[in-house]
Amino acid sequence: MKQQHRHQDNLSWYKRLDYWLVSILFLAGFLNIWNLWNAGTADAFYTAAIKSGTLSWKAFFFGSIDPANYITVDKPPVALWIPELLGRIFGVNALTVTLPSALFGVATCYLIYLMIKPRWGAWAARISALVMTIVPMAVADNRVDNMDATLVFLCVFAYYFMLKAGKKQEIRYVFIAMATIGVAYNVKMMEAWMVVPGMFLYYFIAIKLPWKKLLVNFFAALAILGVTSLTYSVVVDAIPQSQRPWVGSTSDDSEISLSFGYNGVERLLGMSSGSGSSSSAPSGSSSTKPSGMPSGSLTSNTTSMSKSSTAPTSSGSMTGLSGSLLTQASKKLTSSELTSLESLTSTQKTQLTSLLSKAGITTSQLASALESNQSSQFNQGGPSGSGGNSAGGGLFNNGGVGLFRLFNAELGPTSSWFLPTALFGLFIGFFATRKRKSKWYELTDKQKETLLWAGWLIPVGGFFSVAGFFHSYYLDMMGAPIAALTGIAIVELVRSAKASKAKLNWANIVGALLVLATYGVQASFTYSTYKIPTLVVGVLAIAIALAWLIPSKHGLKARAAASIAVLSIFTFWWALTPTLSSESAETPTVGPSLYQSGGQGASGGMGSNLDTNVLKYTEAHQGSATYLFATVSAGTSEPYIIQSGKAVMTLGGFSGSDPSITLAKFKTLVKEGKVKYFLAGGGMGAGGGSSSQISAIESWIEANAKKVTSVSSTSALSTSSKTTSASSTAQQEQRHQK
Repeated sequence: MKQQHRHQDNLSWYKRLDYWLVSILFLAGFLNIWNLWNAGTADAFYTAAIKSGTLSWKAFFFGSIDPANYITVDKPPVALWIPELLGRIFGVNALTVTLPSALFGVATCYLIYLMIKPRWGAWAARISALVMTIVPMAVADNRVDNMDATLVFLCVFAYYFMLKAGKKQEIRYVFIAMATIGVAYNVKMMEAWMVVPGMFLYYFIAIKLPWKKLLVNFFAALAILGVTSLTYSVVVDAIPQSQRPWVGSTSDDSEISLSFGYNGVERLLGMSSGSGSSSSAPSGSSSTKPSGMPSGSLTSNTTSMSKSSTAPTSSGSMTGLSGSLLTQASKKLTSSELTSLESLTSTQKTQLTSLLSKAGITTSQLASALESNQSSQFNQGGPSGSGGNSAGGGLFNNGGVGLFRLFNAELGPTSSWFLPTALFGLFIGFFATRKRKSKWYELTDKQKETLLWAGWLIPVGGFFSVAGFFHSYYLDMMGAPIAALTGIAIVELVRSAKASKAKLNWANIVGALLVLATYGVQASFTYSTYKIPTLVVGVLAIAIALAWLIPSKHGLKARAAASIAVLSIFTFWWALTPTLSSESAETPTVGPSLYQSGGQGASGGMGSNLDTNVLKYTEAHQGSATYLFATVSAGTSEPYIIQSGKAVMTLGGFSGSDPSITLAKFKTLVKEGKVKYFLAGGGMGAGGGSSSQISAIESWIEANAKKVTSVSSTSALSTSSKTTSASSTAQQEQRHQK
């Protein structure tokens, strides 16, 4: 009897399995995981920190770029901890670095399903999970270790607990939700707080308690949010600066200012000045970090390997060589050489070092000229000179500020394919589920859940519509509410059309409008690339819209299914491009150009983007020095840290602009033998130039260090008192603020 009962239980489990969901999760797994084993360094900035965290528990705690704990990354380290633990067990490789993000992406799709199903039904949940799976930028972010997939998962998980609190009427789930957002805050700081308005709105309309208890518990929840969010920052700031690394991307070495400055207000208003908020990030520059770049030049006293570095303007050309510098260059260069110098792009040319040397222009002169030029460009709002970050699209060409920014050619194709459907879903979910003759404040459970998702979509969408400093890949934060509201919209249209006594009712009309509006937005993304396919899909969309207007209650589910299928065609293709191109890049992108051109692809092997001769030389001559060498920005240090596991002193942090050390202190480190070599260049980064402290160090090295002259092809500088020789090819790299 017991065996028969167990057999029946097994059959019952088998029958309960949702095979549509299983298929969707398999699709999510394929999109997120396929070919990740070739991801290379993924986001090398964070991969370097992961490598360091596997070598030092102190680096693990602080999120240091290097195992000697000189400077940290520009975010708290929570999202790095899982890959670091995996790295300690299985070694730092492409999978241990990227797989956690990929699995978080799959888990997010499953959570969306679990959240929608109880109130809206299985089909709404399946549609929502499917849409979440094929948000193109979500796929791209899920394939890299840049923390965004972790952030989205935690925010969705917090919403899951809020819904559970409303369903069970248990306040403890509200507290768990707030604590989860606190953890999310320690992934990407204030970005996590953007979803909190929806949570508190839902709290007040869904939790049934007397007003006094409601307010007391509200303040308790607020306290939990504050404590879980800020404890790490307060602890770090309380540790004496001499006993911890410099907080990267700050001018004052403070986690609190990192949160409310660089990762807070500056994201909204745009960057103005200071470290980590350098005044001159290149407007309109490429969002891609080039791979396979040659490296720079080596010198010794700290032996400096000098790597010439320029920053492109918005047009992609090197500027700043005007006036006396241009005259000086023209006297010593041929016309073709001068043309080459003036036309250098952000991909950087290996000629740069030799050309500058021949022209008699020092790197400090060039940096000064470029910094001045780019600062002017930034203050004018980019090439358009239209002021601020608005018309010029801010730092990263995100388009002009306004209501329709999320539908433009730069941002729209990342995440907005179903945004029109979601906007319809806001109204459908709220008004179609209202009880007749009820008072305006008497809300149904479905209305409350609709407002919860509105409380995510509207604040986040509003922020990205006006913000001056963000990457387009941040828009994966839009995916969850768009997915949820899309499922709600489609299923509620079918339900309302069936429930209406009229054969042709408002739901039929809205269904037709929804399909046409969503297709219209999608066509604006695809027409320039796929003219004929866009027209073909347009014919199908029009046919489905007309089908919605058929005055019959038969075939409503088929119309809904056809709507989702047709509207998913191009969305799915865009989502597929990161997978087909094997992309796992520092700046995730999506679209057919990525696939057709081979895309950014993976960032190369774990030892890519470094000069092996420089690495061999510095390892052989490091001796008792703490650091393999010093350099200005993380773009130079990352590959050496990842490949060797040795500490590289990254003076200016990510962008090369952090004022982490004074010249006097640097001289002391050189005198004590802790720093023997310096790899110059790479300090222009997104910051457009080093801080005054770092510039002073560069100038001192250039004036006093001895070049190492025989490792590969170009000159190098050294801080040692004894002339040695080494070389490397000139590497230049334009990088963005994260």
